Amino acid sequence: MIQIHQRSIPTLVAAVCALLAPAGPAPAGCCPEKLLAEDGQAGDRFGYDVAVDDGWMVIGAPGDNERASDAGAVYVYHEVDSEWALTDKLTASDGAVDDAFGFTVAINGTTAVVGTHWVDDEVVNAGAFYVFDVNTGEELFRFGIEGSAESDEFGIAVSVSGGIALIGAHGDSDGGDNAGAASLYDVTMGEQPAKLVANDASAGDKFGRAVAIDGDLAVVGAFDDADAGSYSAAAYVYDVSDPQAPVPICKLTADDAAVGQWFGYSVAIDNQLIAIGASASIDPIHEPLPSRRHEPEPPAPKTTRTGDRKPLHALANPLADPTTA
Repeated sequence: MIQIHQRSIPTLVAAVCALLAPAGPAPAGCCPEKLLAEDGQAGDRFGYDVAVDDGWMVIGAPGDNERASDAGAVYVYHEVDSEWALTDKLTASDGAVDDAFGFTVAINGTTAVVGTHWVDDEVVNAGAFYVFDVNTGEELFRFGIEGSAESDEFGIAVSVSGGIALIGAHGDSDGGDNAGAASLYDVTMGEQPAKLVANDASAGDKFGRAVAIDGDLAVVGAFDDADAGSYSAAAYVYDVSDPQAPVPICKLTADDAAVGQWFGYSVAIDNQLIAIGASASIDPIHEPLPSRRHEPEPPAPKTTRTGDRKPLHALANPLADPTTA
């Protein structure tokens, strides 16, 4: 069960679970199609993040080197006659070494949003995100944060619905050091209507590590919220029917919340169905791997850049045992 704090909402909240396919051969017409980057190279990380909507698919390759080493790219596919055809390859107009463009992607209709939380604007790892029209391949907008602080990591999570994008910055410190924030953007007008900060924000909450928006509802994960102990975590739900005046609805936590659960590390929403992932949760049957109880220590940064950026080769297993990372 999920605990709902503050006032309730008319929505079903469910924990994420695995759906097992039936044994035996796949039914006719449901065989998966495997997509490979036609110009793929070792270390591109093609498929690191994916999003699909209304016959369009975007696939992130944050290790792509077309613009610069690990500058990143996003591949665009369109469904034609029940097959996916590559239509474009997107890169940031100002792509630079280690930006990891394509680390996070989202799409709604023909509007794609791409996060680059390692972009260095005024400071190291300030972060940015880009908006594209996938039908034309045109870069429509590029957003950063004026006056950003080091390691805000704006763009660590992105989502878009109906012309409104929700962008996470889990290192933002408006509510305390690394308390986190998320911002709403009108990607049709190029404006920022509002910034969300948890009303009970505390240092280290990492609010904004996961975000999702659909219609009038938005969800923001805070995987280091410590109401029930370090990393017990939480997720916050907002009414964003007026993007300029978002209204907090409730705070969600697991009724079995405990230290190290990472509840809110991933979130999703469709209509009024909300799913919250707890990637380190302990169930009553299986003991978790020890490495899933605590956030891994970041590996040593690349020598080519300052700051605390994680090299892309370390991203293959984000739950790697910190003692062996």
